Amino acid sequence: MSASEFASGFGIVELFKTLLVLALFALFAHRLSKERAAVSDLLDRLNGRLANFETRLDSQIRSLGEKLDEFDLKLNKLGQQVDATQETAELALHSSAQSPVNGGNQNWESLRTKWRDARDGLERIIDKIDHKGTRRRYSNIERYSYEPIIRALLNDRRISLETASDLSKMNAKFLSLKRKSSVTNDELNEFGFWFDKVDRDLPKKPKDDTDDIGSQ
Repeated sequence: MSASEFASGFGIVELFKTLLVLALFALFAHRLSKERAAVSDLLDRLNGRLANFETRLDSQIRSLGEKLDEFDLKLNKLGQQVDATQETAELALHSSAQSPVNGGNQNWESLRTKWRDARDGLERIIDKIDHKGTRRRYSNIERYSYEPIIRALLNDRRISLETASDLSKMNAKFLSLKRKSSVTNDELNEFGFWFDKVDRDLPKKPKDDTDDIGSQ
């Protein structure tokens, strides 16, 4: 075999090797593209399922939150009804021993009405709070004494220090007078003085508001 023939044969072999490498590379690139497409399709499906799961989870969380808010509202109403029932029972006991001297039962009824209106004003402040978690925190506070409510509203800067101070005096006076046999004119006047001050800062009952907690 001549040198030229050998060189020609060697060139063909090299060309064949090069073509084989290119073919293998093309095949590898094609398979890699298919695998990449399959992986991309799998990721798209997983993302779709994840998005669907997140949507359903968000919906369930919102539904649970609404149910909790509804439960808290019912629990709050029940607590207020229990407090009102207890107050009514104590009022009956108070009235049976009430002395007609110096205003007697009439003074007590007037004082009780003023305190009811003040309490309702505090409840309206709470009802206007937008944050559900904050409203839920207030719904868990007992209301036999309104001192915890007053302090919480003061700490949240929803009432002024002066209003909180007057409300605390009213709360303490009301609780102490529930155990007495009479309310004097001086006590009623003092209570009325505090009420007139806080009444300017508390929200009033809307004209169509028939859910008067204190009248229960």
